[in-house]
Parts: sequence; C-alpha cells; structure tokens
Amino acid sequence: MCGEQGKCTNFPGGYKCVCYAPFSGSKCEKYTPSRHCADLQIFHGITKNGTYNISTNANYTSKVPITDLTWTEVFCDMESNGGGWTLMSHESGSAATKKINCGKTFREYARGFGDPTSQVVWIGLENIHAITAATPTSLRIIIEQCPAEFAPYQKEECTYPYFFVSDANSQYAVFLNSSCMGPANGRYDNWITWDRNKLGPKFYTFDEDTPHNCSNTYLQTGWWFNFVNNGELCGAANLNGIRYACNENEYKHIGKYLSWGHLPVNDAYMYLRPRDFPNYDTNHKNDVTATQT
Repeated sequence: MCGEQGKCTNFPGGYKCVCYAPFSGSKCEKYTPSRHCADLQIFHGITKNGTYNISTNANYTSKVPITDLTWTEVFCDMESNGGGWTLMSHESGSAATKKINCGKTFREYARGFGDPTSQVVWIGLENIHAITAATPTSLRIIIEQCPAEFAPYQKEECTYPYFFVSDANSQYAVFLNSSCMGPANGRYDNWITWDRNKLGPKFYTFDEDTPHNCSNTYLQTGWWFNFVNNGELCGAANLNGIRYACNENEYKHIGKYLSWGHLPVNDAYMYLRPRDFPNYDTNHKNDVTATQT
C-alpha cells in the first residue's frame, strides 16, 4: 500500500502507515522534504514569512520515519525575491547593546545560536554545511548603510550564485567561485581575496583563531577570515561583526566591526536558497500532490 515510501499495518476496519522521510500522507504518497525553507514553500505550500522547522541533515535514502528526524527552527523569508530563503545569519547588537555573535566558541558557532523568531540568529556551521552540501546553493546578502553627509540611508543586496561550506574536517572552509551579483556589488565587493578555483579560508573564532588573531581583533566574532599578503591580515569582509550605531564615527570601526568591502556597515543579513530555485528538485515537476492537503 505504501510501497517503498513507508510501512503500513492493516487492522480490522482500516490501516495505519508510518512514512519514511521525505514522504507523508495517509498512504505515504506525498513527497514533502523539509531540508530548508525552499522545500517548505515548494512542497508544503508555505508562503508567509515566519519561523518553521527544517531537517538539514535528513538522509532520505535510509528509510527513517519523519518522527525520528532532527529538527532545527529557522526563519524563512517567503515573500522577497520569489521566497524560499533560509535566514543563515543576522546580528542586531551594537557595541553598546546585547550581541549574540561576540564571545562564542568554535563549538557554539558549529552548533548555532540565537532566536529565529526575532531574526537574530546564526543557524550553525553544521546546518550550513548540510544545506550547501545537499543542494547547489546561492547566498543572498542584504547590506544596510547609515546615511552620510552626501548620501542617504541605503539598503542594497547581492547574491553569490554558488556558495558552499565544507565539513568539520576542513574547519568549515568556504567556497565561492564568482562575484556577488547585484547592487551591493558596487560597495567594492572584495570578500573573495583567494583563488576562486580552490577552497577558500577556514572558519575562525576567538578560541580557534588565525595566526593574526583576527577573531579577537573583530571583538571575538567568528568568520571566514583570510590572510592576504598585502597588509590585509583578516580579509575584506566580516558579516558576523558587531554593528555600530549610525550616530558613531564609522571610520574608527574599520577593521573591528561589521564590514563589507573593507568598510564598516550598519547591518547585514545572509540568506540561503537552492541555486536553481524553484526547479532545484526533479520531484517539483513530477509530484503534482506535493503541496496538496
């Protein structure tokens, strides 16, 4: 009755099926993966922003019941740029307020922390690796800049078409093979200061720091700091850095706070979504019952 998609037991007057992930339904006939927010939109019909549970490490070939999966609560942007975006990172604290990215150990950055409901969260290197390893993934970055004497407040964004984070054995090294595409690229996007054909810098924290103590320099925040042999000891960006208030002198924070293209910025969001969204999974076209209830 359930085929290979679950285990069904007959009893007088009916039957009961225990479905193997990613299938659901009374006969396990629906394909409903939950690996990231894109899955929730495409295969569950969720279209509103909010916090939802996903299972980033689900092994859909091992016949594991849905009830036995490990779930992670995340914030999903289902309304911007087609939706399906999983919030990977956002910090709201400035030097004078509570901040979540500061002082976290390498183990904490691997596991994740924060509150997805308030969109103040780091979903964790293990989850980021699982998402980017399972499906070719894009990274969307939103940059907010304080108003200046000759420039208004600005909110811009760009997207790296392909973003991958390796596993713990490689210290969660990052791979980006192209520039960030979009308006924010005008902010001298020089995050990639390494060979784009090779795996990029490893992830560092204050207790697993670079030889140049980059995490400690950036007030004990964690990031893919990269040494460049031209005086740029920590690289050109740190989007996990501490925010500065708009009434502060931004230039005194260069090399210490949230930065993008060498310059401090007021705020930043990082989102993940399958690169080929919405047609990243062949079952999207083949399973007409995916979002039916």
